[in-house]
Amino acid sequence: MSALDRVRALITRLAPAPICDDCVTEKLDLSSREYANQKTRELAGSDRFERRRDICSICYGEKLVTRRNHL
Repeated sequence: MSALDRVRALITRLAPAPICDDCVTEKLDLSSREYANQKTRELAGSDRFERRRDICSICYGEKLVTRRNHL
């Protein structure tokens, strides 16, 4: 499974709760936050994924987060 697929699966599993790039990095043991950021930006705007400033459902920090909306 590719890193993008793993990020997509994690965000989908948490939906509609948002998650920040730091927590994506930690949960998926990715190499860096920048790598997680690249993957979450790839998802943004497609298939109900969105990025915005909000509270992360994992660390509760107010950050740029990614979430997937339910229909």
